[in-house]
Amino acid sequence: MCIMRPITACAVAAVATLVTGTVAAQAMTVTCESINYREQQCSVPGGPVALVRQLSTPPGDCIEGRTWGFDRNSNSIWVANGCRAEFRVAYRDRGYSDRGYRDREYRDHEYRDHEYRDYDRRDRY
Repeated sequence: MCIMRPITACAVAAVATLVTGTVAAQAMTVTCESINYREQQCSVPGGPVALVRQLSTPPGDCIEGRTWGFDRNSNSIWVANGCRAEFRVAYRDRGYSDRGYRDREYRDHEYRDHEYRDYDRRDRY
C-alpha cells in the first residue's frame, strides 16, 4: 500500500529485489556446433543448460542425450553428429560451485537411502 511518501520506499524495495535476483543467477546464450559430424565441446560457466534454437538441418538433428548434452564434471556442452544449436546456460554466481550442489544432492540421497533402509528393517520385524 504505497501512498505518497512511502512510494519512494516501495520503489527502492522493488529495485533491491530485482538487483538481488539477478546477482544470484545469471544466464547466457552459447552456440555450439558439431562441424563435419565431429564431436565438439563448448566450455560454459555452469548449468543447467537448455537448447533454445537448433541451427542444423536433418540429418544433423539435436537430440538431448544422443547428439548433445551437458557434462557437469567439465562444465561443458557437447555436440555430435552434425548437431548445431544455441543453448541457454543458467549459472550461479557469488562463489557457488557445481561441486557444492552435487555434494549436497549426494548427502540428501544418502539420507533418503538411510531412511529407506530403516523402513525396510521395520517392515521385516
